[in-house]
Amino acid sequence: MHPAHRTRRRPWKEIFAERQIIANNWRKFRYRESQIEAHADGILCVQFNDGYMITGSYDSKVHVWDADSLELVSELSGHTMPVRALEFDDCKLFSGSLDGTVKIWNYRNGTCIRTLRAFDNGGVISLHHQRGTLVVGGENGTIRVYNIAKMTSFTLTGHTDWVNSVRLYGENTLFSCSDDMLIKRWDLEKRRCERTFAGHTHHVQSLQLSSRAPVAAGNLPRPGANSDAAERPYMITGSLDSTMRVWDIETGECLSTIFGHVEGIWSMAFDALRIVSGSNDGTLKVWDTTTHACLFTLQTNTVAINCVALSDTRIVVGDNDGNVRIYDFKDSPVA
Repeated sequence: MHPAHRTRRRPWKEIFAERQIIANNWRKFRYRESQIEAHADGILCVQFNDGYMITGSYDSKVHVWDADSLELVSELSGHTMPVRALEFDDCKLFSGSLDGTVKIWNYRNGTCIRTLRAFDNGGVISLHHQRGTLVVGGENGTIRVYNIAKMTSFTLTGHTDWVNSVRLYGENTLFSCSDDMLIKRWDLEKRRCERTFAGHTHHVQSLQLSSRAPVAAGNLPRPGANSDAAERPYMITGSLDSTMRVWDIETGECLSTIFGHVEGIWSMAFDALRIVSGSNDGTLKVWDTTTHACLFTLQTNTVAINCVALSDTRIVVGDNDGNVRIYDFKDSPVA
């Protein structure tokens, strides 16, 4: 490698000090807020990493932003109806629209590589890509599973309404949630539903998986107890019934119900430390992943929060007015 292209190796003390600042900012909920008018209509999906932030909207457009400067890099046009879902990695972007298609983009140069007609009788509501498998959830209640390399696909049926989120897990497992108020676990090899999770009383909008359960304070294992249960993977779902639920994905048991929002939850995300949820009343809540205690509530002065994304330094929120708000816990926190 040419010396000019080498990345400077940072001293561990510098990294440690930076991490301490970020941790203290989260603890005191100190952040720098930025806002951009990202689209002409409501934001339906957002994802970001260290280099890029990408948004999809009711206006049928996908916008690619520089994650640091928040300047628009490119506008990806081609969908003819609202863009409900997107996901990107280092190489490509998948966008799903109510026009029934998924488009695969080279988002760095703005070119569309391929268009997949996922559904003829309804739009694309959700998608997830992992290790060459693309899963698409439909407005008609069906799920289509693609092998991207071979460009083959098959469908899964079982939901009776919009499939709002799909998440691949492991080699052959898929989870989905729907407006039919149910969450389903699918075996992709056998192409059938293995388990149905019931309990929510309104549309289930979001679903996130963890490799380890957030254990509520009242359910901490007894000293000497078998720790296998604490090591099993778990799932958190958010619903328009204004609650989030924590599930054991092996048994189907609902381990905890998280209350706090007054109106329905459109989107949620979580990591090992915190859960972030956005509601129809415009409130953003941050919760402790372990205890499920609500740490902070932020009123965003918008009609509704449609989507949220989370990293260890940022919360990004897309609202129904076309704005994106960035809460940065790394730089220049407010008092």
